[in-house]
Amino acid sequence: YRLNESGNINVPPGATDLFCNGLCFKETHVMLDCVEKLLSNFNFYNKATVKDIRKALNSGCSYTSQRRMATGVGDGEAYLTPHLIPQ
Repeated sequence: YRLNESGNINVPPGATDLFCNGLCFKETHVMLDCVEKLLSNFNFYNKATVKDIRKALNSGCSYTSQRRMATGVGDGEAYLTPHLIPQ
């Protein structure tokens, strides 16, 4: 599962544990580190910043009530849609 240029990570609901506890989660953060260092003001197509994506990942992979919850706001803010929720 990979973060795309739109700012989405399409993780199926049944794969949340695999994504969050595996290398994909770690690799996504490494990739975000690279983007942040090279392009400090980078926005994905959905207007999400690197900070927004990190927040969504950490919430979606937490062991709180936020786990599996995608967050999304629109128009100038960020669609934080790691799609970690059952649909």
